[in-house]
Amino acid sequence: MPDDPNGDPYCCKVYEFPVPPCLGGGNCDIYDVVVETGDCNPDGTYHLWLDFEVNNPGNDFFEVWGPDGQYLGFFQLGQLPLHIPNFPGNGGPNDELKVCINDQPNCCAVVEFPAPDCDPCQIVDLSIDAGDCTSDSTYVVDISFEVLNPSIVSFFGVWANGELIGTWSLNDLPLSINNFPWGGGAHDVIKICIMNPNQQPLCCIEEEIMAPDCLNPNCHIWDLQVLATECLCGQFFAVITFEHNGGGNDGFDILGNGNNYGNYPYNTTQPIILGPFDGDGVTPWEFVVVDHNHPDCKDAVDLGVIDCDNVAAHEPNAVGSLVLSPNPAADWIQVSAQMPGQNYLGAADVDVIQSDGRLVRTVQVANGSNFTLDVSDLPAGMYRLVLKTGYGSLQASFAKQ
Repeated sequence: MPDDPNGDPYCCKVYEFPVPPCLGGGNCDIYDVVVETGDCNPDGTYHLWLDFEVNNPGNDFFEVWGPDGQYLGFFQLGQLPLHIPNFPGNGGPNDELKVCINDQPNCCAVVEFPAPDCDPCQIVDLSIDAGDCTSDSTYVVDISFEVLNPSIVSFFGVWANGELIGTWSLNDLPLSINNFPWGGGAHDVIKICIMNPNQQPLCCIEEEIMAPDCLNPNCHIWDLQVLATECLCGQFFAVITFEHNGGGNDGFDILGNGNNYGNYPYNTTQPIILGPFDGDGVTPWEFVVVDHNHPDCKDAVDLGVIDCDNVAAHEPNAVGSLVLSPNPAADWIQVSAQMPGQNYLGAADVDVIQSDGRLVRTVQVANGSNFTLDVSDLPAGMYRLVLKTGYGSLQASFAKQ
């Protein structure tokens, strides 16, 4: 617009207005979303077709998500209607799909729709029977079942305790496996899966079966011995030894007074020291060693009541006292002794005697009242310490770990 003759511009005003949608103006908007489902695939996915309309997309691309936010891909608007050949259903009666224009996080649409029933298969009427032993570690297992919705699948795999032992045709049912591997316990776990052509499991079923008794008939636990250590602060330790033969691969359990004190392998070094326990003079203590896989293979001992307040019941010394600490011991024992009217006992002889009565060590100490004894080289077990002084003898027991 030309200026006026005096050189001043004419009076002006700027006005902003929305562009009509027919020319591409306005906010991005997805509408008229249409979802159609098709046939199921052997892996449980299904065919799906997606179509929609969009205003003002800003670009030519969109993205799609399936159930649980599973990302399905990046596509061009020109591909609509879009065919997704393997849409992953969530297994429920309805599925959900989300579509967004690329780089337009506020331009999205979510649609829920009925999902087809695409259970790839279902194993029913399962029957598993354990038969006779075929070796010292295998036995016969007979299997029978039915399959619903097997599709084109005709093979199944069998796992024993997590290991695949083979695949068979459905035509082989009922199946007899003559060398099913024993896992070493009272129970084995068998899993059966229907397989797709790529040998991938489609549907599975798992069951625990009882292993036959013929696998381990020779388990024997005997000569269980439980000794109580000297009391300390009203408590004692239980020192456990026993003999065994033919136990299961899962070791043994130590039980007592309604408690399970743990599971141990059979190569655990004996004695096994448990505690501390309260020597309250009331509780009768019992201990049972039982094979973890064979509950009938066991031995038991009633230790009885331990009264730590009644020292005379457990302390063979007529006079004086002998305290050993720590007890149980690993490397050394601190020995403290007292005799009536004597603060210093002077030179003394010390005998260490095994539980079977054998003398394993004799040493001399300068002061029997207080000294340290090295026991690091002694085998684990129960021992008796005898202190011989010019004022008399004292003795006490200790456990070596």
